[in-house]
Amino acid sequence: MKLPRRIRLIIVLIAFTTAGLYLLYSSRNVAFRRRRLDFLQSRFLDFLNGETHNTRGQFGGSLDRSFDPAKTFHLIVSEVYDTVASEYNRSNIHELGRRARTNLLAYSLLHEKQSVVDQLTRTEAEQASLRTHLNVIVEESTHVLYPWITTKYKSIRDAQKSFLNAKDEYGIVFTSGQWHFEFCLNAILALRKVLNCTLPIEVHYAGPDDLTEEMTRAFNSLDNVRTVDVWDYFGEEGRNISGWAIKPFAILASRFRKVLFIDADGLFFQNPDKLLQTSKIFTEFGSLFYSDRTLGRGDAHFFKQINPVWTHYASTLRYMTKKSLFEMESGVVAVDKGRAGPLHALMLVCKMNSRPERDLMYNYVHGDKETFWFAWDILRVPYKFSPTFGGAAGYLNAEKQVCGGIFHVDEELQPLWFNGGVVVNKHVNKDQQYIDFQYVAYDELGSHVKWIWETDDTPFCVVTKNMPHVKVTELTVHQKGYAAQYVQMYKSISEKGWREYFKSDLKIKL
Repeated sequence: MKLPRRIRLIIVLIAFTTAGLYLLYSSRNVAFRRRRLDFLQSRFLDFLNGETHNTRGQFGGSLDRSFDPAKTFHLIVSEVYDTVASEYNRSNIHELGRRARTNLLAYSLLHEKQSVVDQLTRTEAEQASLRTHLNVIVEESTHVLYPWITTKYKSIRDAQKSFLNAKDEYGIVFTSGQWHFEFCLNAILALRKVLNCTLPIEVHYAGPDDLTEEMTRAFNSLDNVRTVDVWDYFGEEGRNISGWAIKPFAILASRFRKVLFIDADGLFFQNPDKLLQTSKIFTEFGSLFYSDRTLGRGDAHFFKQINPVWTHYASTLRYMTKKSLFEMESGVVAVDKGRAGPLHALMLVCKMNSRPERDLMYNYVHGDKETFWFAWDILRVPYKFSPTFGGAAGYLNAEKQVCGGIFHVDEELQPLWFNGGVVVNKHVNKDQQYIDFQYVAYDELGSHVKWIWETDDTPFCVVTKNMPHVKVTELTVHQKGYAAQYVQMYKSISEKGWREYFKSDLKIKL
């Protein structure tokens, strides 16, 4: 019997409504499960870092009395085990973070926190089974997230072991293309000739068009300096490495365990080997970050979107409290790749600076610099910034403003390094208008700082009037002497041409 038309329409309407409600419920259920997974992963990683609900000075700060390690872990595994090998939308940085946390969590249990496995299981058979499952998670997720790691190493574990056993434990890494060649040459000579720094140096570049063969020969002719083409280390995906994105890849590709990355135009007032050997922050955390200028008002919406369970430490940063548009200055970065946490965080930084990831990331951040602490925070790997904020190194103008490149003090508040080379504005003219280095200023508060923007013939200037938190210091005779030598060397390179400089001043025939 054929049903009346009205009844048939009602049945169809009910069917569509039911289907719609099911889809709505399913999508909400998936969203809920993903949010829960973010929370569970963050809690378990904080637990692996040694935190408890009453730990003082917590980095992560997600734990409370209700935390149950075994229950939390099994909920995580049940959620991720069937999906770790699947592909995902690489423009979804939030999903990238989830998968990277899964990789680190499983890796840590396998290789760093084996005793925790005993807490999560009751019998030896369960332990063996769990380790098998953890191996699968690490292998499959590594293949999806970091396929380029196997270009040089068998696995992440193999990479970590190679760094732990590195012949050269400490080393400096620069990146340079043709445009930065003279800056980088000056920076290397400043380390060798002025500061007597003997650490081995690598200069990384991206492919044959980045540095000419003659330029690589020039770098390689310097004492204990070698060039590295990062394209040789990251397979097919490495061919997309260029510009700012090269920095984390260079740190990862270097042969050193403890790496001090320095921008091509970065210069020091002290021997930088102290950062790798005596820095309290680097010794404790296996990484060392520096803060950018306090400038503008930040919007942390994107960071909160890709990392909804951010750490307690992140919540204290200027970027998160809308005190500054930028948080990190990546002109100097130190990383200990022998430690599992920093190594995984560095790989995530590389992933964020891959393509297509960086095509999205760079819409929200200025190049690579924020991606460092973003990655560390997403993975709950403890980190800490140097205690002061970006200032200026240069001269005192008529308004008592300190004008020059971005500047930083060390952990004892002594002048340490500055960026931008020795010229007033490298983007306008690379070989005229040199800075007279007499004064430095740094920001000890991280808020309410005024800057005068750079022009064609003046660098950035930090306002000091009525700014008691902007500390101004005249450089010592020795520090002024170092800077004067940097200026003179760069002028000689520029005026003679670098080829003639190698021949006449360095006595090197290329």
